[in-house]
Amino acid sequence: MQNEQVTSKLPSKMSVIVRIMVSAYLLYTVLSLGDVWNRYSNGELILYLVIMIFFVVIALFMGSISIRDLIKGKYCGGAMDRSEASEENRE
Repeated sequence: MQNEQVTSKLPSKMSVIVRIMVSAYLLYTVLSLGDVWNRYSNGELILYLVIMIFFVVIALFMGSISIRDLIKGKYCGGAMDRSEASEENRE
């Protein structure tokens, strides 16, 4: 049991990039819903505005965290990875 390899709990670099792409797509979706003022009224308008605000909050949160992780190297094999496997790959 002592020979078990320590695995990193950090995400892969690709998953960090995918999260950035998903947050960009959520912002694109909000921008494409921008003409709801002319199409809908009353209850439907309120529903679309709530959805748009929710998408913006999620996209900004997920995008900012993912961009920060990408810049700081907080992914498998990045600068902040301290697992034994990543140290072997660097040498």
